[in-house]
Amino acid sequence: MALQTATTRYSKNDIHVDLIGAVHIADEAYYKKLNDSFKAYPVLLFEMVGGEQLGQGRPLPVKKEGAEGASSSLSFLNTVFDTMQKVLDLSGQKDHIDYTAKNFLHADLTLKEFQTLQESRKESLLSFAIKQSLKEDPGSQPSSIGLLVALITRNPDKLKLQLIDTLGEGDNQMAAMTGENVIINDRNIKCLEVMQQQVDAGVKNIGIFYGAAHFPDMEARLQKLGFKQTQQTWIDAWVIPQQ
Repeated sequence: MALQTATTRYSKNDIHVDLIGAVHIADEAYYKKLNDSFKAYPVLLFEMVGGEQLGQGRPLPVKKEGAEGASSSLSFLNTVFDTMQKVLDLSGQKDHIDYTAKNFLHADLTLKEFQTLQESRKESLLSFAIKQSLKEDPGSQPSSIGLLVALITRNPDKLKLQLIDTLGEGDNQMAAMTGENVIINDRNIKCLEVMQQQVDAGVKNIGIFYGAAHFPDMEARLQKLGFKQTQQTWIDAWVIPQQ
């Protein structure tokens, strides 16, 4: 069994935009395949709130002691991903994607922009998560007993099996999160603004590397701009051996 992500091509005349879905924790081999595929794009737009110092061949910034870090909500989210990475015996996106590549171009909100928009909309990661959970089908949740057994036995593959269906439905859940919100919509707007700047500069083959949950909204926005889906391929993110 496997959890897969898609690369979906949208075309308009001779301009091609590939939406490259990602999960933040996956098998190390998954990130290696992505790094190899990214080399085919003159420009690869990437998501990361506050990541404007990355990409375009620049070295990873040195973290200074006492320097102001990410907001508390983003720091908490990073802690959650780090914990899941260890429990599930997977690798982290930030550790294995080469964000120093010359063709990488930041296409997300700065930390200041993110915080300002959240304050103006009275939104937080917690409120967004609660709103999403109210729209979810309780029947799509993993088995509590199955999760407990997987945790007690410390079997990462059993735990992945309990989570894989829920994660696979993530796009459908996020498709309902339209309207004015920072987590998905405002960041997508910023990304497509950067995409349009590249198109105006003459770039005709662009990759957009974003979390797969962003794509239902982003695809709708591309279609409004006249793009049509022309191709789709899939890649294994988690490969779970048969029990």
